[in-house]
Amino acid sequence: YFFFRDLFYIDPDPAPAGQIFDKWVLESGGVTLAADPRVPNRYSARINRQDVVVTATYANLYRVDFDTAGGTPIPDFQIIRQDGKVTLPDMDPEKFGFTFDGWYKEAEGINPWDFDNDTVTSDLTLYAKWTPEALDGLVSLTGSAAFGETLIVDTNSITNNTGSFSYQWLRGGSTIDGAAGTAYTLAEVDIGQIISCLVTSDVQTGSLIAMTSAPVTKAAGPAVSGVSKTDCTTLANNDGSLLGVTVAMEYKELTDTLWQDGTGSDLTGLTDGTYQVRVKETATHTAGEIAYFVIAPYLPQYLPLTLTDPVSGISVSGSIREDDQLVVTDAAPHAAGECAACDAIRKRAQNKAYTLLLHKDISLAEGFMGELTLSIPVDPLYNGKKVAILHCASGTLKTYTAIVQNGRATFTVTGLSPFAVFGGVGGQGIPATGFNFIYSGLGLLTVSLAGILVLILRRREQRA
Repeated sequence: YFFFRDLFYIDPDPAPAGQIFDKWVLESGGVTLAADPRVPNRYSARINRQDVVVTATYANLYRVDFDTAGGTPIPDFQIIRQDGKVTLPDMDPEKFGFTFDGWYKEAEGINPWDFDNDTVTSDLTLYAKWTPEALDGLVSLTGSAAFGETLIVDTNSITNNTGSFSYQWLRGGSTIDGAAGTAYTLAEVDIGQIISCLVTSDVQTGSLIAMTSAPVTKAAGPAVSGVSKTDCTTLANNDGSLLGVTVAMEYKELTDTLWQDGTGSDLTGLTDGTYQVRVKETATHTAGEIAYFVIAPYLPQYLPLTLTDPVSGISVSGSIREDDQLVVTDAAPHAAGECAACDAIRKRAQNKAYTLLLHKDISLAEGFMGELTLSIPVDPLYNGKKVAILHCASGTLKTYTAIVQNGRATFTVTGLSPFAVFGGVGGQGIPATGFNFIYSGLGLLTVSLAGILVLILRRREQRA
């Protein structure tokens, strides 16, 4: 203490550890203590020759800490005198995945601290209370929504989880027993259903769900394997076969509408054509991809054959297709002026000096290779006689000769088209009793291959 200008000034002693000066208490003396605004805790009194007794009192200091439970920023601690009030921190802390709900007296967050009314009576810690946020973001499913495939839930797009996930798979909105992992393999019962997965967290609230974009489908059926075919081997073309078609398969000809079940045995007696085979649809799989098998028709062989017409007795010999037929009909010539070769033959036929021996159209229904030998019956009266053969080869006139032997005129050709055969070649004649024939025309055959038009004429011999 000290005196200055009639005033008595007193300063408190240093406060004990953990305390702070509180005030002066006037014990006796009847003076008035006044705070000195210039110096903290200094008081003054005007004393007029009396004893004055004053006592300094001290208040306790307490530390207030802030526990953010992982949030940031952490407020600085505060030193508060006894019965003082804590100052509300300027900034609320933040914590990923949580909402800040204020400062509480207990770590369990039961009683909030009232910064306006609560006072400090001891060291204390205030605790941040956090409320978990609802799960935020997206979940999705990867994998194909078909029988036997495995779906996997993807949680990488959830933005605020701090806990562990739990999963529950649902079929048509109902829980699937035992399906509580990140993956689920689709079963037969799932076909036709929407499959979803509900994701929850053991910290954050709420849930997120992912589902298939369409109902689960059957799996694609397997491809055909182990099936082969054999081609037709006869002219009837009805002995083809499909080998290895099991009871799990079905088949049909390309142009058919209905599928037929496989029997597990070889399919025989099939005609030539294209056949389809596939694995049949089941409760879990669609019909498999179609496999195509072409059963080829039998290709007839060209064999050394002789074909004879039973009515006319005309025969052809050569390399002829085994399924061929000899066709002999009355001749049908081209119209006059349409074919130079036929016109030349027609001119010869109209000559009264010649006699018609034979007038037929000869053809093969299928075909031949190389040369053909034609043998045509002629009246034995003409044995040893030479005849001329006029041949219309695609409009070009060709001439052959033949000697009649044993009542037949035989000659060789490389193509089939109209022929005419005339007698009287080389000055050889026939009896004057022959007959005249006015030939009006020769024609071409239009069946498969060009026909052979045979006109056998004999030139009349001159009378002696």
